[in-house]
Amino acid sequence: AAKQFGTVADSNPKHDLAPNARLQQGVVLLGQGESAEAQTALQKFVTSYPGDAKIDKATYNLGRAMKEQKQWDLALAQFAKLAAMPKSELRDNALYESAWAEEKAGRSAKAMVHYKALLAGFPQSELLETSTFELAVLEFEAAEKGAPAQYDAAIKRLTGLVAKTKNPSLLSEAHFKLGWCHFNKKAFDLAAKSFETVLAGQPAKEIILPAAYQAGEARLERKEFKEAMANYQKAVAADPSDKTLHEQAQLRLGESQGLTAAWPASEATYTKFIASYPAHDFMRKAHLGLGWAQENQKKYAPAITSYQEVVESGE
Repeated sequence: AAKQFGTVADSNPKHDLAPNARLQQGVVLLGQGESAEAQTALQKFVTSYPGDAKIDKATYNLGRAMKEQKQWDLALAQFAKLAAMPKSELRDNALYESAWAEEKAGRSAKAMVHYKALLAGFPQSELLETSTFELAVLEFEAAEKGAPAQYDAAIKRLTGLVAKTKNPSLLSEAHFKLGWCHFNKKAFDLAAKSFETVLAGQPAKEIILPAAYQAGEARLERKEFKEAMANYQKAVAADPSDKTLHEQAQLRLGESQGLTAAWPASEATYTKFIASYPAHDFMRKAHLGLGWAQENQKKYAPAITSYQEVVESGE
């Protein structure tokens, strides 16, 4: 298709169909992942047909082709041209792509400016909810890097998003990030509720483990040991895609079981952990927890053995 469109445009560039053929050539090439070839075709369009009614589409896709090749500043220049075309229906898309280009270029602050312009100028855009979430993520990251006031901005934005979005995947992601915002502000009750809301919804498989684990951590901070234990159980049962976090969840489960005096369960959890990860960095902690669970069941001989493992393993 791209070859045929190119032939039309090359053989008779003044034909009425030539501009659209050149545009279609670029769009097809871009869709096939041939961004350099697409850039060449689209550049020919904007050079040869600057007054064409579809100049905005060509400019937009030219910017996308440049972005795909990590030509961030060149892409941004094209998107800026499009944003200045008042009749174009692609201006919100241009702002969205500009935000992505700035972020990929390592200029998060400038990316935030584009997102805010999109939210303020295009309240009916199909990109509104996605942009709201992505802007909140950038605000969260800015807070983590030393601008704590940005947590409040992210919380306000995410709270508004979860109240209105009908997208179950986005809803889970927003609650998850909202949970982290609250957790980092030490609002552990709100954090726990956000993470547990993720688990009650339709989350992607990969966020079940971290959401359950962080819900457990938040409940543990509040000394709500039974609730923490229930969350760690969900973490242990989740897909172990994050091996380190899954192992930590098992240790936390044993700890929370001990804190609720569920000594047999705690002993079983620590025993399984020790058998599964005999060379783990936290093996001393596991033996200590095991010994404590055994001692509280008056299993003194095995408890002594477990404590000896701790002492003899050194620092």
